[in-house]
Amino acid sequence: MSMTASIRVETRTSSSSGGQHSHDLRVGRQPDYVDGSRSHLNSILVPYLLPQQLSSLCLNRRKVRADRDGAKRQPRSMKRDAAIAIAGIITFGKEAQPHIEKLSVDEQNELFLESAQEIAKKLGTSLDGLSVHRDESAVHAHFQMTGYGLDGSPLSKKIDIKMCSVLQDIGAKPFQKIGISRGERIGDRISRGDDYSKTIHRSVRELHSDLPKELEAAHKKVAEMENRVEKTESKLNQVRDQLAQEQSSKRDLKAKNEALEKDQVKLEKRLKTYEKRLDDRTAELKRLSQIGKSKPQAKTGTLVEMSSKSLFGKESIKSKEQIRYIPAEDIDLWFGGVVEKAKKARDAEKDALERANDAETRVERYEEVIKPLLLNTATTGNTTKNQMTRIAAKADFETYYSVIVQRTPEQVRVPPQKEKSHKQIAAALYRSSRDNFDPKSIQFRVANDQTAEEIIRMAIEDDHVMNVSFQDVRHQVMLQEAAEIAMQKGLMGKKRVIENTVKKPSKALSELQEKPTSVPFG
Repeated sequence: MSMTASIRVETRTSSSSGGQHSHDLRVGRQPDYVDGSRSHLNSILVPYLLPQQLSSLCLNRRKVRADRDGAKRQPRSMKRDAAIAIAGIITFGKEAQPHIEKLSVDEQNELFLESAQEIAKKLGTSLDGLSVHRDESAVHAHFQMTGYGLDGSPLSKKIDIKMCSVLQDIGAKPFQKIGISRGERIGDRISRGDDYSKTIHRSVRELHSDLPKELEAAHKKVAEMENRVEKTESKLNQVRDQLAQEQSSKRDLKAKNEALEKDQVKLEKRLKTYEKRLDDRTAELKRLSQIGKSKPQAKTGTLVEMSSKSLFGKESIKSKEQIRYIPAEDIDLWFGGVVEKAKKARDAEKDALERANDAETRVERYEEVIKPLLLNTATTGNTTKNQMTRIAAKADFETYYSVIVQRTPEQVRVPPQKEKSHKQIAAALYRSSRDNFDPKSIQFRVANDQTAEEIIRMAIEDDHVMNVSFQDVRHQVMLQEAAEIAMQKGLMGKKRVIENTVKKPSKALSELQEKPTSVPFG
């Protein structure tokens, strides 16, 4: 290769800039072609800005530009894929490398610095990092520039094929003092008849003089990558198997939920039927209570006594008397009503007792049916049991922290699952509820103390106790006691809460029946 210098530049995002930063400064693991025993010979001519600093500098320059242009809105942040840096490399052809190596370290550094500064000046930006590497097979330099110019415009729009050609001219100019010039332009080489692939790969192929050593390292790297690919495929197959199992679990859970919903609908119909019968029976009892309520009233009449027949066969009135009497039919009606009332009252009492016992059994059965739908749930505290069961029966399934979760705007629920620990269930329920309801207060209804303990511990670590409450009084007291201990020991908002922070409530309290409460701690 001729006596030439080559300058290549490309944009870098925040993430890729971090990798380039580590390579240029030899931070962390380095490629096999780097000779660590010679890394002390490297030079850092311009200190490097970190990716965060580059992003902040780009944002400031954008703001200055927005003020200058009178923009209505100020830029507030940089996008994740924004080009915040321009990374460059200065290399030499095979014939030029011995001439560079003959120079002293100071002479090399002076030429590299002049070249990088001229490139930054041409692009209208600042040089924010420059290092010279002497621990590889050929001396070369890496440099870094801010991705936005001093005028606030992105350099990614300036750097095209024409600009890259100009940068080749400018970057190679300082090395003309020792007889090194820029390489031939690609168009000239193609016009001369060179193969196009050589114009792309020639400088890379001849960058290192000890190609066999690098080739061996490359083979090792390929073998290592093949091994990684094999392991990755194995893990991928495991994930696929796990996903298939979860899909099957989701289908089973959905089928169970649908069956529970049907049972719930049947029980609700039966309850309505019993309620109607009870209303009818109450109305009948009310009607019966009116029968015989008042005694029959006496009537006023005249009692006439007739004399015996006369000679001529005619009767005459002997005497008249005003009297009060009760007609026999009224007495029969009143007595019959009292008897009917007594009989029907006895029958109603017996029937009501039987219905009450049956209704109580049905209610217990209903509570058993809906109980699985109410456990391990989280709401904002304004949802009734019937609403919770209907939501749980119809909600779709999703995977959260490798746990199957049902999540709707009104409710989050973790259905029963095999091989999931209390910690996994608690983490999925708590974290998904925070995502779903935050910053609202969250009320939990959990299946056991272990799940409640994990939720309380996470709430203390997040300093979120004020927005958490439990439906169960027992768990609510556990939350209050744990919060008091955490505040006394200064553990609120700190990770790794000590185990004895969450205590079991007293034995008397543990015997309490579940009572609803919507009042969070504090």
